[in-house]
Amino acid sequence: MAKIIDHIRLLRPWQWYKNLLIAVPLVFGYKLFEINSYPKIITGFISLCLASSAVYVINDIKDVEKDRHHPIKKQRPLASGNVKIHSAFMISISLVVASLFTSLFLTRNIPFTTTVFIFLVNSLLYTTYFKNKPIADIVIISINYIIRSSSGAILLNIYVSPWLILGTFFLAMIILIGKRISEIKRLQNKAPNHRPVYKYYTREFLEKMFNITAGILILTYAIYCTEHPYKSHYLPLTLPIAFYSIFRYLYLIETNYEMGEEPHKLVKDIPLLLSNTLWLFSVILILYYI
Repeated sequence: MAKIIDHIRLLRPWQWYKNLLIAVPLVFGYKLFEINSYPKIITGFISLCLASSAVYVINDIKDVEKDRHHPIKKQRPLASGNVKIHSAFMISISLVVASLFTSLFLTRNIPFTTTVFIFLVNSLLYTTYFKNKPIADIVIISINYIIRSSSGAILLNIYVSPWLILGTFFLAMIILIGKRISEIKRLQNKAPNHRPVYKYYTREFLEKMFNITAGILILTYAIYCTEHPYKSHYLPLTLPIAFYSIFRYLYLIETNYEMGEEPHKLVKDIPLLLSNTLWLFSVILILYYI
């Protein structure tokens, strides 16, 4: 039983929430209440989850020694020795095949399959090269968030505003920058032992990056709201909620490094959860009922 749990942990299913970005075009493309759209989105979500897990396994194989120096990551299945490296490698290959098979034969959408393939290639480039390149390490992973959100539009064959796609990119950047700030706060001088790229970063520099990117994110979303062809009079009403969510996240990574280091735990913060829920409810109300 313990081995099964370790193999499941190796796939990091708690990280699959990132792939929910595939549903962004469902909401903003006026397809939220079209039942026929859901089988495509669900199948695409499964394909992206398989691809993501394949990348997580490869990343853990490459970083197994570094993870053993991290107070939390040393408990990962590979770093702890509970799963053997050759076993993990075979699992990653199987996941890649399953992901491409699912995207090609179940969605029957070649452009989407190409998107999944690009996602895998971009992730491998990050793991094997860009992970240790300052700034590029953040940008490359943020591109994956664009791929996730764009893949939904490709599946549904709908147009999504480029401002919305750019907003996804900058949102990913502040999450990734926040994660690095939190890790440096936790590990301090030992941070480069975990991520060699941290020898190039300082907390002050990352905080400047965060502030600039957060400002661009707010501006990007504001432009989307004011330039929406049908709802430009009402969508700006959601801006204060978006501002609050961004600044609440900044507050959390400043006061609780665990939240920044493991973004999936942000759901435990009730004020942030409520503001995000209110924002989503407001957007749906405006787009579909006003």
